[in-house]
Amino acid sequence: MLTENWKKSSRSNQQGGQCLEARWKKSSRSNSQGGACVEARSHQGVAQVRDTKLGESSPILEASAADWTAFLAEAKR
Repeated sequence: MLTENWKKSSRSNQQGGQCLEARWKKSSRSNSQGGACVEARSHQGVAQVRDTKLGESSPILEASAADWTAFLAEAKR
């Protein structure tokens, strides 16, 4: 399961309150030649995955915590 990794939002300012955003974690299988570039995060109770190469413009695949855990278990086999 992904753990919650948070950083202060770049949109925060002195009057902006406690603005937070989830941090993307790049796959350890990603490389500098553009292969296997995937990022994942836990956000608002769901696992999210996106294409690193597309960054902010990447579509985001969402899965429940249970589905994500099952996917990771199957991928490890």
